[in-house]
Amino acid sequence: MRLILLSILFFITVLAQGQEVVRGLSGNPALSNAVNPLQAGPSVGVFTKYVYTINKITLPFIDDFSSNNIKVYSTDTAGKVTSVVDQYDFSIGGSYPDTVNYSLDTTWQYASDSTKIAANTSFQIIRYEAATYPAKIKDTLNAWPAYEIYGTDTVKLTKLKLTNSKNIFYLLKDDASLWTGRGAFINSNYPVSPPTIGVATFDAINANGKIYNNAGVSAYTADSLVSKPIDISALGVADSLYLSFYLESKGYGDEPESSDSLVLQFLDSTGIWHSVWNTSVEESWPVDSFFKFYVKISFSKFFHKNFQFKFFNFATIDGFGTDIGNRDQWHLDYVVLDKNRTANDTYISDAAFVYPPQTIVNGYYSVPWKHFKSAGNLMTPSSQGVIRNISAFPASANFAVQIKEESSSLYNSALTQNASIPAGLTHSFNENYGSFVYTSAENDTAVFDVQYALNTTLANNFTGNDTVVFKQELSNFYAYDDGSVEAGYGFYNAGVEFAYKLPVLQSKGDSLRGVKIYFNEVLGAANYQIPFNIRVWAYNNGKPGLLMYENSVDYPDSTNGINRFLYYPLDKPVFVKDTIFIGFKQTTNEYINIGLDFNTPNPSKMYYYSTTASSWKVSAVKGSVMLRPVMSESVVIPSEVKTEENFQAVQLFPNPASSNVFIVSNDKIQVSLMDMEGRELTNQSFSEGMNPLSLSGLSEGLYLVKIIHPEINQSEFRKLIVQW
Repeated sequence: MRLILLSILFFITVLAQGQEVVRGLSGNPALSNAVNPLQAGPSVGVFTKYVYTINKITLPFIDDFSSNNIKVYSTDTAGKVTSVVDQYDFSIGGSYPDTVNYSLDTTWQYASDSTKIAANTSFQIIRYEAATYPAKIKDTLNAWPAYEIYGTDTVKLTKLKLTNSKNIFYLLKDDASLWTGRGAFINSNYPVSPPTIGVATFDAINANGKIYNNAGVSAYTADSLVSKPIDISALGVADSLYLSFYLESKGYGDEPESSDSLVLQFLDSTGIWHSVWNTSVEESWPVDSFFKFYVKISFSKFFHKNFQFKFFNFATIDGFGTDIGNRDQWHLDYVVLDKNRTANDTYISDAAFVYPPQTIVNGYYSVPWKHFKSAGNLMTPSSQGVIRNISAFPASANFAVQIKEESSSLYNSALTQNASIPAGLTHSFNENYGSFVYTSAENDTAVFDVQYALNTTLANNFTGNDTVVFKQELSNFYAYDDGSVEAGYGFYNAGVEFAYKLPVLQSKGDSLRGVKIYFNEVLGAANYQIPFNIRVWAYNNGKPGLLMYENSVDYPDSTNGINRFLYYPLDKPVFVKDTIFIGFKQTTNEYINIGLDFNTPNPSKMYYYSTTASSWKVSAVKGSVMLRPVMSESVVIPSEVKTEENFQAVQLFPNPASSNVFIVSNDKIQVSLMDMEGRELTNQSFSEGMNPLSLSGLSEGLYLVKIIHPEINQSEFRKLIVQW
């Protein structure tokens, strides 16, 4: 699910010394991960471009945003390329030289007494508009070599020169998408009580999750959503074409100001866009509520074969000084265009899910699989599926749940529940799981799909929103959060601490060997070098007690992958049992900005140390700080293992490394490359001397190299940094 964006100050709790502070995000992490750069040039003079054939679509146009129907123009061409065409800036005799020197005047060959003997052989240069597909001839030049020959001497003249560029066009077939545009994001976690699951969110940031370059205190054009061309040339005003849609401001975001707006435009037959509606139709926008609007196509100039409509928003980012961030959210849902409609008609006939399924592990989104099996029944006794009927008639709806591991079905509803849902209202189905418990033959990680399904007797019911799935991963870490980030968490004062209450579910205990932390992206990478300490406390009467462990100084690290969880190994594994507390200590007055998930409130599990009161307090924040303890009883590095200084004969260089790291040893060795969570990535045997170890395919970050000396039966570990 989307690692969701918010306004830069979604809200701020009391800013007294030592208090928790919640701030909004400055970017859209999900888009940063998901969107590939467009039309990238791999080298100077070579340009890669993509040409999409856009098919016309037909009425009715219906999109409830339960799936992503936006055409993404990106470098991801897998399965889409129909042909590849190379185009050059110029050609000579059917070839495409890198450069050419030439003269537009006739050049000659001379005798030694400067008598003209003959003209040099002329040639033709054809120049093209090569940067657009298909290329057109721009002009044709009759040219001569840029030199003259006197006897046996060649004399270069003042010359003209052309340098060729190569434009590689990937021709791609169209897909079943409905929209083009930039920046609008399809998600299900951002809105408050949407008509149906999924919306398109408009805000202040671009398709790469960054603040637009033209952003400022004045309103600027931000995201857009443009329909593909629709042929309505055979229709007219009398056919009563209406566009309807639902819209909400703010949601789990920032309330747009009076200067912010969402605009709807229609394209006329001459290619000019006309504004036909905007949010100023409402004097004020009550936040967190969806309103339905109807706009009629009322002028003949819009009835043509390439009609399109477009939503876009104006945003501003003023008011927060250096804390400029993403703001001004609008959530668009259920867009319908069709003929023979009226204002406020009952055209839509749909009963649909409103929210995705949630975890069915009681109190957690994930626990280590071995701990889950050790702890007895951790399953929630029931779960809830919320369905809304947005038609004008009662809907008879059936609801069922299925749980799978890959293709194997583990659970099916014993009874298909049924309810009659009145027009415009919601109904909650409760699925009671009885004695069901997750089971799997997997030893380390198990992944389960929890699927809700709906069917209804409504005529013309849209089925795309009748099935929703949640993927439950149980591997080697604990997670209270759902993986979606809605805001930032931290403090503005040195010495303040945060702690999660963590019951260790495996009765025999386990080794705590690291922590996954999600850090929000901050403008200018301002939080990348803010120091903090990971801490572990014993349990003391419901609160953190004796300090059991403190890691050496750590930092948020963009190199290891901002916009995702970073793994921080402990300096040494800590054996933990029963209930502990784990968290961090803030060592400066700078805001560290750890991710905060608002969809899963866990204040009873979160504590912070107030420097003013010198005591631990229960968190007032209704969310989950995105910090995940990592466990393992099998991948702990033994304390008796020899370290680097004991084996000076083995060298790793360079470090940091990119494509290869070289390992130099005086004896035969076995080398195992592992990630910092202990998973073995490769294992090779090397002879004495210098041997290359390929790092191809690895992402940037920190890795562990285990070096085994079989002749003396000893091992050593080295840390390796991969930077591309």
